[in-house]
Amino acid sequence: MDNIPVDYCPYTRWYYHEMEKEVKNFFGIIMNKVNNKNEMIEKVLERFERECTNTLSENIVVKTTLVELLIRYDIKGNEQFVEITKELEQFDINDVGAQLTENEKVDLSIRISNLLMLTGG
Repeated sequence: MDNIPVDYCPYTRWYYHEMEKEVKNFFGIIMNKVNNKNEMIEKVLERFERECTNTLSENIVVKTTLVELLIRYDIKGNEQFVEITKELEQFDINDVGAQLTENEKVDLSIRISNLLMLTGG
């Protein structure tokens, strides 16, 4: 199995809205179980580790959704939050190429812009 080449076929990766929904679902589950902010962020990133290293679009969707949730539930200001926010500031939507549709790119760009305005980035 290790010798099989990685295939970025759309059927073998998360779709934009599926990824967003799954991050929200997982966050909701662990929010009731974890009291420590840092641990909560670590658990989400750990759960979606493969997606954060698989494609840039999956990585940025996970982190955008996570920051949205952290802001919504007033769980912000720690080092990890700041680090992820800096990553969003440096993100260029053109770098995802064909990984997202044009509509998804527009939606993601708006979401990131809104987050950066809220965080002062």
